Amino acid sequence: GEMTMGSQEHFYMEPQSCIAVLIGEAGEIDIITSKQCLNAAQTSISQMLGIPKNRVRCHVKRIGGGFGGKESCAEHVSTVAALAATKFNRPTRLILDRETDMIKTGKRTKFHAKYKVGCNKEGKILAHEVKLYADSGFFSRFNEHCMGFHLLFLVCDQGYAFGNVKVTGYICETNTNMGIPMRGALTIPPLVFTQALVNDVAFRLDLPIEQVHEVNMLKIGDKTPLGRELPDVHTMHTCWLRCLESSKYMKKRKIVEDYNRKSKWNKRGLYITPVTRDVGTPNRGAALVN
Repeated sequence: GEMTMGSQEHFYMEPQSCIAVLIGEAGEIDIITSKQCLNAAQTSISQMLGIPKNRVRCHVKRIGGGFGGKESCAEHVSTVAALAATKFNRPTRLILDRETDMIKTGKRTKFHAKYKVGCNKEGKILAHEVKLYADSGFFSRFNEHCMGFHLLFLVCDQGYAFGNVKVTGYICETNTNMGIPMRGALTIPPLVFTQALVNDVAFRLDLPIEQVHEVNMLKIGDKTPLGRELPDVHTMHTCWLRCLESSKYMKKRKIVEDYNRKSKWNKRGLYITPVTRDVGTPNRGAALVN
């Protein structure tokens, strides 16, 4: 199968903004910005003005909604404000209107996945191969850093015991704006593509999707791709059965199917999926203290 996942605008509550004020001596400048990553703003401004970093003071009072869109790829707003303040020797405020903001800034990275799956008649996935293509835009810094995590999430941290997997990532340069951080940037694309793969198995074999989920779930004794055994993995099955029961999933599923058979144009959907979550980066091991 194949699947494409498009882009997405962050649509933070307030657009990118910055105030730049010259202070003190020797070209010192004060930056009040809505960026999530102040050291990137400081570095870009010091490079552009040709002054040491310690003469660039960056502050953030409030973000106004960030969601990743004001993290590491939004330096241009504070850099332009700093340039104008320095050139005209007066305080400068730069606030992008919404249209300019949406044109100027990067979006969620677009992906395309191709996959091959081998399974038995019960829906147990025995082996699969995934080729993942990331539309990096004109600058691939963010996706070069993240591709390894995307591939890791394709084979683990989703509640499934995938034994034989081959995953390959390709970063594609295109004449578009670059892909940048966004909520769930590392996890959502692999989760969506894995669900597409599992759905295809259920569809081709004409099996209930919940059966395919269950037969592929991690069981006691299974190990993660990096060799880690999960001693409390049985709790996932307990949660799975409890969710099916408490949500009356099977009863609602029948109602949805009956409705879709009778309705030509309006359709309803119902879905259930397992997800596991390691603490910290997948399979590295960490501690959670509440």
